[in-house]
Amino acid sequence: MKPKLTPKKPVEIFPPQEEQSPSYYAVHNPRKIRHQSEFTIYPISGLSKLITELSLTPNHGISSDNEIDNDDDEDQSSKIRLRYLVDVNFNLWFAPEGSASRMIPAHYQMTGEMANAARCVVAGNIEFSEDYQTITMINHKSGDFRPDFHALKLVLAILVTNEEELPSKLAAELCVENLEYSGRIKERYNLKLAELKTWVDETFSAEQQALFQTQPVATKQVTYEPPNAHASFGGKRRFSAGSSFFSAPIDDEQEPPAKIRCEMRPMRLLFKDDTPQQRAILLPQPDDDAKASQTPSLNTN
Repeated sequence: MKPKLTPKKPVEIFPPQEEQSPSYYAVHNPRKIRHQSEFTIYPISGLSKLITELSLTPNHGISSDNEIDNDDDEDQSSKIRLRYLVDVNFNLWFAPEGSASRMIPAHYQMTGEMANAARCVVAGNIEFSEDYQTITMINHKSGDFRPDFHALKLVLAILVTNEEELPSKLAAELCVENLEYSGRIKERYNLKLAELKTWVDETFSAEQQALFQTQPVATKQVTYEPPNAHASFGGKRRFSAGSSFFSAPIDDEQEPPAKIRCEMRPMRLLFKDDTPQQRAILLPQPDDDAKASQTPSLNTN
């Protein structure tokens, strides 16, 4: 059974804004890539297009029983989810939710980087109403990055500051899920949108909010290939500058596609306690005059 939904104020569940925000590296061994996959990753401005495409697909965005924990007391058909990722430049990206496959990218694949280089500020799932008109829930569920619950404050701030650009409105009472490291739901909070907006204004400086509002306009294409994807037993091999083997028959005049290509090999990043490696990202800080006008200040102890 799901934990009870508890009404909370944002300031009660998120600590005061710190000077630095952590980014998270992929921890677990990514699945071996067996097929070439090409994905389109959508910014906020492309969210409407993604929603339209999914709404025309059978079982669009509907997560299976195995992908939603502790939900056996509710109708699974109403669970319409997308996955999101906030990169280290605080750009918010969206992709279909589900098991990673040729059609659905893993969270680290939303960066376009190899697993050992992929990083983000926060990643997880966003849940919509059945008609995609309202964003009803957000969490930090990502098997690749395992971000901390408190990192959710950044995606919430980005959603609030870009509310007018969203094709789906934020619910008047938004559910925020706090997950265990395993991905199971530990706590569920109910945040009022009006209080959330006030909290964003009091927590993040005008400069920081302006940064959150500076979002990409174009979608991005990423391509992942299995190791030695171009090798064959019959033709000669040629070594490229990208350290990949390209084998005949390949048209010598054919230009490679202008896409991000990442050749992935199974690997595991080892940590003593098997927790995500964190690197600090410095948020822009207001000048002295702006700091004096901020309540509370960014460095509140």
